[in-house]
Amino acid sequence: MVAAVAAAAVVASVAVAVAVVAAVIAAATVVAVAATAVAVAVAAVAVAVTAAGGAVVIKDNLRGRPEKIFVSVDESTGRSTLSFQPNDVGGPMQHDDDHKGARAMADAKAIVDKYPGCTVHGPHFHAARPAGKSRPRKRPGT
Repeated sequence: MVAAVAAAAVVASVAVAVAVVAAVIAAATVVAVAATAVAVAVAAVAVAVTAAGGAVVIKDNLRGRPEKIFVSVDESTGRSTLSFQPNDVGGPMQHDDDHKGARAMADAKAIVDKYPGCTVHGPHFHAARPAGKSRPRKRPGT
């Protein structure tokens, strides 16, 4: 009787070991499938990238239909920024070395072509506030 219980315990532990090995293999398969899906998604984004006058627009960047696009250019750094309204449509897109805002405007035009009725505001040129300088503040009571 003791031998039968011991044999059953061995069979049960072997079954558990087989189940663990199967789970590890399944997890490795899931990871491999996920890695393949990520590679396919990266390839799809690479295909979805459009060169427009030197500008790069990732078409799947927006999470909805923008109503307005704001284009601003920082003249001191040469960085242009596209912002969207409503804010939850997507985060700002930036281009370095775009002193005239041409790449940002090309991106804005590509977005307007995809979402007709969206309006573009800008480009607005501004200079960055010097680093380390804060706004002048009035003392309380003066």
